Amino acid sequence: MPMILLLEDDYLLGETLIALLKEEGFSVLLAQDGEEALNLSYENTFDLYLFDINVPLINGIDVLKMLRESGDKTPAFFISAYKDIQTISKAFDSACDDYIK
Repeated sequence: MPMILLLEDDYLLGETLIALLKEEGFSVLLAQDGEEALNLSYENTFDLYLFDINVPLINGIDVLKMLRESGDKTPAFFISAYKDIQTISKAFDSACDDYIK
């Protein structure tokens, strides 16, 4: 079963996304802050990262930068309400594969 790491600090949204992804046959682990996401990424092998940007401790963009710097090439999508070109550019500069508004 494909494994997804979801980084989302909004509990209700996170649980909703998990339920939808599980219905589609994915296994999902939820991290509610950047440090937890990093720890889970080092302890598990994921097929996809779905990251919010504005999360506690370490934002999603910086989490992905750290993962990429460590050699992690797992496909990564940002799911965020940010629509400004600066944030979207930073997301792609961190080597994300796509950005979902």
